[in-house]
Amino acid sequence: MNPYTTEVSRHLTGLRRADRDAALADLAELLAGGVAPEDLGTPEEYAAGVREQLGGRKFRLPGGLIIDRAARSRMWAPEDPRLFVPRGFGLGWRVNAGALAVRLGWLRPDDADADVFAAIPAGVRRAQRLAPSALAIATAVGAAALWRRGESIPTNFDFAGRVNRRADRRWLLAVVAVAGGLAAWGAQAGEDEDATVRSALATSGGALAVAYVLTALAGSREPDVARGWVGPVTIAAPLLAELAATVLPVRAGLARVAQEGVRKQG
Repeated sequence: MNPYTTEVSRHLTGLRRADRDAALADLAELLAGGVAPEDLGTPEEYAAGVREQLGGRKFRLPGGLIIDRAARSRMWAPEDPRLFVPRGFGLGWRVNAGALAVRLGWLRPDDADADVFAAIPAGVRRAQRLAPSALAIATAVGAAALWRRGESIPTNFDFAGRVNRRADRRWLLAVVAVAGGLAAWGAQAGEDEDATVRSALATSGGALAVAYVLTALAGSREPDVARGWVGPVTIAAPLLAELAATVLPVRAGLARVAQEGVRKQG
């Protein structure tokens, strides 16, 4: 064990052995994948996140979403320097989109305050709420095209992007239903930070659904062709969608706050 993992392990005493081993294996996988320990917070913070996941008994949705305001606030936290935070579904970690936006120079840690969210223009808010619905419609259109390809559809791809698993095409009904459910969840009105985060998570899930349907369409036509773009697209599409659905509204709010400040001074 490296020093970081050793220290995390020390803070996980008292857990069931199976839970502790699973948490340490998950940490080892993150570190082996190139994640720096500082991106995960201090060992105490990491261990606290593990304990919270193991102890939580909340209604959860796949893909890192969770119906819990406090958990959603961790997923978008520009003021938190940790790049990875506990995800909302099972053990594991997800990108803190707020911290990523700060590292990319798109926002400052203190940009996303209540005044900024209240200043987001109505048109931008409308676009926020409509984006998941547009992605749900795109998912349904793609699913309809895929449905016509045959009784079975690709559901999994190997590292080279070739189809290695298929399933009954009725699986598409679940994909469309989830995309529609996310759209309805993300369309709820609100002017606070949580409304923006909720919409962004719904947009992220919708982007993932669209990426899957398009990838499956390509796989249904030529299942043995290697597609090196499958993995990167599957990872990048939801993350970029989430960033766009949070950063753009916040920047619009910042611009409006700045304009109002200039107007008052004038």
